[in-house]
Amino acid sequence: ILYSSSHVACIEGLSPSIIAWLLTEHGSQSLLEADRHGKLPLHHIVKGICSENLPYHDGMEIVDMLCALEPAALLSMQTIRITHR
Repeated sequence: ILYSSSHVACIEGLSPSIIAWLLTEHGSQSLLEADRHGKLPLHHIVKGICSENLPYHDGMEIVDMLCALEPAALLSMQTIRITHR
């Protein structure tokens, strides 16, 4: 897929309540689908937290939500590389 609504919401750093609504309306299947760069929505949330584009509290609330809905998404986090410039 190019980007699902879950990917876009996580890339844009939308609020936990909006992401929860999206997942309620569209299901959580997209949480396990990689975008064209091989990233899951969870990757984008972690990137947002680390780059401080997303408030830490909101980001962690979203991480908890995504992991509760699709625990298998954590397995892919083994491949994420976080670099600091």
